[in-house]
Amino acid sequence: MTSEVRSRDSLLRELDELRSQLTGFQAAEASRSSTEAQNERQAQSLAAVSRLAIDLAAAPPEADLLSLIAESLRGLTGAMAVSISLYDQDSQDLVLTTVVPARPYLTRLASLLHRKPLGMRFRVSRELYQEMLDTVLRFEKTLTATTFGAIPGPVSAAVQQAFGIDYFAGLAFCHGGELLGSSVLVMPRGVQIPPDDVLKLFAHLAAVSLRKKRAEDAFQRRNMDLERLNAAGQALNASLDLDQVLVTVVRQIRELLNVQACSVWLLDEDSRDLVCRRAAGAHAAKVRGWRLSPGQGLAGSVAQNGKSLLVTDTQCDPRHYPGVDEETGIQMRSILSVPLRIKGKMVGVIQALDSRPGRLGTGAVPMVESLASSAAIALENAQLYENLQERLRELSQAQTQLVQTAKMAAVGDLAAGVAHELNTPLTSILGYTEMLLEQTPSDARARRRLEAICRQAAKARDIVRSLLDFAEPHDYIIDRVDLNALLQQSLLLLRQRLENKGIIILEQYEPNLPCPAMDASRMKQVFLNLCINALQAMPQGGTLTVRSELCGDGVAASFIDTGEGIPAENLTRVFEPFFTTRAVDEGTGLGLSVSLGIVQAHGGRIEVQSKVGAGSTFVVWLPLEPPPQEEPGLKAPTKQSRTAEDKTTVGEGSRKAGRPWRPKR
Repeated sequence: MTSEVRSRDSLLRELDELRSQLTGFQAAEASRSSTEAQNERQAQSLAAVSRLAIDLAAAPPEADLLSLIAESLRGLTGAMAVSISLYDQDSQDLVLTTVVPARPYLTRLASLLHRKPLGMRFRVSRELYQEMLDTVLRFEKTLTATTFGAIPGPVSAAVQQAFGIDYFAGLAFCHGGELLGSSVLVMPRGVQIPPDDVLKLFAHLAAVSLRKKRAEDAFQRRNMDLERLNAAGQALNASLDLDQVLVTVVRQIRELLNVQACSVWLLDEDSRDLVCRRAAGAHAAKVRGWRLSPGQGLAGSVAQNGKSLLVTDTQCDPRHYPGVDEETGIQMRSILSVPLRIKGKMVGVIQALDSRPGRLGTGAVPMVESLASSAAIALENAQLYENLQERLRELSQAQTQLVQTAKMAAVGDLAAGVAHELNTPLTSILGYTEMLLEQTPSDARARRRLEAICRQAAKARDIVRSLLDFAEPHDYIIDRVDLNALLQQSLLLLRQRLENKGIIILEQYEPNLPCPAMDASRMKQVFLNLCINALQAMPQGGTLTVRSELCGDGVAASFIDTGEGIPAENLTRVFEPFFTTRAVDEGTGLGLSVSLGIVQAHGGRIEVQSKVGAGSTFVVWLPLEPPPQEEPGLKAPTKQSRTAEDKTTVGEGSRKAGRPWRPKR
């Protein structure tokens, strides 16, 4: 009995030992299986990372790199969805760029956010930036706590409940101490995520690819920018017209930066104000001509310190002048201001503007500065060309005036000789004809013939007197004269004749005009000639407007008719002696020449504007003070103002065309 008990106890002990060994074997087997499974998962993860590396290396330039990374990360982790945000260095935001799979997550997010999720921005503080560099990987139960790209709390809770989300993983893509982007992994229940070192390896690999892609994109953008700048420079140099150059500048900058508006402000050398010479964008017409005083607004600040200024949000910069925004009704939030210099001299400011904050980044500064240099050269060339054209016009006008002066002097000499030669026989003819008329009965047939001879001889005598008035100087009696009164007196002499021809007279006199120094009788002759000229230009009637006004340091009398007008080819000849387009018996062609001489002798000028079928305007300008006394025989200085295509101005002519001043006796 005792031996049986001992044998049973021994068997039990052996059985316990066997059980213990079996448990050890089972534990070892379980550990070995777990290790093998873990090793297998790690091997699979590393294989996925290797495949990603191969795929990224083999991906063509046009491949969607972000989608490739997101799909690989989703396959590696078993995540329900993966989002990728890229870091914007200028705005310091994470920008949601890719979500995989797009459906149904983007649709549900859009309905909850009431906007499209892609393009959403998440501000990254300095602390968060450093935390992402240090941590790289982070797990959170709620998306609002995830520091790698969160969305509003209520939306996050609704999304988490709707899709049965267990937790979130945030993965930062960092390389070389720089944040390139981040990813948020939406993890379902029951899925085991790969080891941390595998995820960090994946993040490092993705960051390298993103950095390489960023460098390639930057290189391509740089090449494109250089091509655009080259094209812009060629466009700027294609024209020498100042306005066209300004139009090209604003158009090229808008195309280059894809901004809403652009403007060019040029410096007024007298007031030192900035004047908006050209603008493009909404309500650009309201901005043109706007003036900014020195130092006013962002443009004024740049004009003063001569340095480019980028403001990503004008609401945070007190230098911004809101007056222009109030005028246009558009609040510009992002503004880049670049100085315009010609040979080191500040001449203006170029501005690129957009209503979206952060729209313009630091990369736009060198681009616009380069374009500003080309624009400054084009502006200088346009200004030089404009100055050259002005000089050529002045030279052409001076040459025309010299020819006119010489022509009038020669005609004057000829007219004086002819007039003296004709004066004696005409006097004899008139005298003998009048004697014969006295001796001839009124009913005699010969009397009508004698009267005709007398009329024609008297007409010839008047022509000779006009020639003498044109050719020979006479004393001028100078006094202060009321211009308005003199114009009224001149019209009074012709009013009945004008009204009989169906001509309406409009008188517009500026009150309280200063009295210029003039010879009243000679100037009345000028006014009468101009009124008769208007009468002949309106054979079917019309309107004659006589106007007086203060003009600079002188006064002006204007005679505006609605007649036939003067052809452009005749505008420069209307003051030539004997030039007329009228019938032979309607004028001698000396009226305007004599008038010109009188006005020039007063130190004034006559301007004429005309359009065929619309009428003509003659403006007589007289200085308030008489010109200085001239010695006999000297020519008066010749001066001709700018001549437009439909405008002729005749200034002070030669002595033959005018009269030297004589002091009043």
